[in-house]
Amino acid sequence: MAGGGILVDHGWHSFYMLLNAVGATPESIVAKMHSEPEEKNALEDAVQALIQFPEADGYIHLTWRAKMRRNSIIIQGDKGTLLLDDDRLLITTHDGKREEVTFESALSAGSHHPDWFHNLLPDFLEEIKNPVKRGANFKEAGWCVALTCAAYESNVRGFQEVAVVFPGTPKPAPVLA
Repeated sequence: MAGGGILVDHGWHSFYMLLNAVGATPESIVAKMHSEPEEKNALEDAVQALIQFPEADGYIHLTWRAKMRRNSIIIQGDKGTLLLDDDRLLITTHDGKREEVTFESALSAGSHHPDWFHNLLPDFLEEIKNPVKRGANFKEAGWCVALTCAAYESNVRGFQEVAVVFPGTPKPAPVLA
């Protein structure tokens, strides 16, 4: 009834990981969503999205249709490729250098990840205590909302490119003749 399938459920995580990995403001998104055609008012159970940044593109594919649970993100930039593949991170530069890091628990292991919070909590508390650092969590959440809304708009427009605009950004005033 409220709407939102896999993009709202899992896309949020993909978006904030992508934003942090690229470290830039997203410019546009092209997204296509799939749902079971025989189900009336079915929520999307698969999403393909290309997010464009000034010097990188990120591709996200989300699905509930797979036989196994797995998470991966690919970011292609002007200096190389970053692949986050569930329990490993692989960085490959255009000159052929490769670096691989593995994690103790895969992104797809469970759904609430209590082991992540011991690393996140100190940053969150520092943002509350230190006025200079305030707003970082709000900004990240705002960009995730902007990407989610733009992805749904792109899908409704038939897989067209849509600008990603931070929530609350004023629209340019029309030019009067």
